[in-house]
Amino acid sequence: FTRSGLVLRRRFGAVSVTSGTTAAVGGGVGAGTGASMDKHAGAAKVGSLALGLASHWNLDHYVNAAFSPLTRLLGLPVVLGTTLIFGVLRKELALIMLAEALGTSAVAHVLTPVQIVVFTVFITFYIPCLATLVALVKEIGKKMTALATAYTFALATAMGLAARFILPLLLAR
Repeated sequence: FTRSGLVLRRRFGAVSVTSGTTAAVGGGVGAGTGASMDKHAGAAKVGSLALGLASHWNLDHYVNAAFSPLTRLLGLPVVLGTTLIFGVLRKELALIMLAEALGTSAVAHVLTPVQIVVFTVFITFYIPCLATLVALVKEIGKKMTALATAYTFALATAMGLAARFILPLLLAR
């Protein structure tokens, strides 16, 4: 896997869901255990396989087309639409799949610094991961989970737009 993928796997601890709550199993930067590293490597392999199969069968085109109004609004390349699905499964997987979707691990050569920040901000806040959604449904019900998801999506879009338009002004100074 890509060098950037290894860095991401070291930075994010594994997350487990127990009785509707989430708890960090791994520590901070560089504190991943062997089991934690294996989980992330396995998820990245499955994600890479899924993205490869989708590309082979031209399904990624349809997913990217469906997400294109959002990616264009945020000023991101349309090919990043498929990575948004992986973010619902696991947040760090969206960042790992970024290199796969772009076809290179040299993300800074394909995206501008502003696009990298916009993508990261949006992915971080846009929809809770699947494990969190399951926990929320158990704790607060389907209706409140749907409202929370809609709220975080709107918040992420607003934050992504703010980053898209404000960051260039700050960088121009």
